[in-house]
Amino acid sequence: MAQPVRPASSSTPAVVASRLSKSYPNGGEELQVLKEVDLTIAQGEFVAIMGPSGSGKSTLLNLVGILDRPSGGDLRLMGREVGKLSATQAALARRASLGFIFQSFNLMPRMTALQNVMLPMAIAGVGRRERHDRAVAILRQVGLGDRMKHRPNQLSGGQKQRVAIARALALDPPILLADEPTGNLDSKTGAEIMALFTRLNAAGKTILQVTHDEGVARHAQRIVRFKDGRIAGIESGHARPAPLVFEELGHVPAWSGAAAAQPAWEPSPEPSRRRLRKAEKAEKAEKAQNARKKGPVPVAAPGTKPYTPVRPKWASGHGPGEGWK
Repeated sequence: MAQPVRPASSSTPAVVASRLSKSYPNGGEELQVLKEVDLTIAQGEFVAIMGPSGSGKSTLLNLVGILDRPSGGDLRLMGREVGKLSATQAALARRASLGFIFQSFNLMPRMTALQNVMLPMAIAGVGRRERHDRAVAILRQVGLGDRMKHRPNQLSGGQKQRVAIARALALDPPILLADEPTGNLDSKTGAEIMALFTRLNAAGKTILQVTHDEGVARHAQRIVRFKDGRIAGIESGHARPAPLVFEELGHVPAWSGAAAAQPAWEPSPEPSRRRLRKAEKAEKAEKAQNARKKGPVPVAAPGTKPYTPVRPKWASGHGPGEGWK
């Protein structure tokens, strides 16, 4: 069984890449995307990766996220080598050590904000009450205490990204990986998201972010510029902001820095099938209870026909502009 990737000590770097390379087959040749990259990221550091398309920055993020395997070199997360893990070991390492934040949010459209944040905890086998309380606490911390029951189509772009950030924090990973997190947001909303990122970093989270936006990159402590699969330069970014101030919510996340006196919570090393079945059964029971609260389904009055949805012509191969049946 794979063990969670946790640091041997606080001085252990969060990420160490040594002569890291990645190539892909391209016809009869090998296309080398990443070329012997050396990079060390300390725990609690905020690093932005920049570069033109095809420079290797997204490939690096995929390797650090254990979504792909390097073709050469060595890659360590929290002191543990992760470049040669099996699929199962990689999944466990991702769950224990990494939180992912995407440009397109990747939320479950039929789930509420609360359910989206609870989802990774359900997969990890966390009890229903505990995952509910943790999701509520984290959503409040990212400013969505009044949007928990809203679905993604009822939220603005900035609110969706806050839900995605809360979901990434659900299992309290030490490292956050962000791929163009402000790419689909306007400048004002993007600035608000970056302010949240810098505060999470000040509270102890290690953040590795890929971006094309120079202004977004300036929120990081270091900017690593890529060109043609290699590091072209490294420069400093910003000064660290004041840490977050947490409300009394009954649960203080470990990344807040205020949870040191509390017993550390660790996710179970492997999701139990029995726990997952129990969680699914509880979800179904809750849906059935909600359906009962809404009352019986309306029935057509005697002598009338019930309403039947009419199928459009384009569903039978005709174009949508040709009308309805």
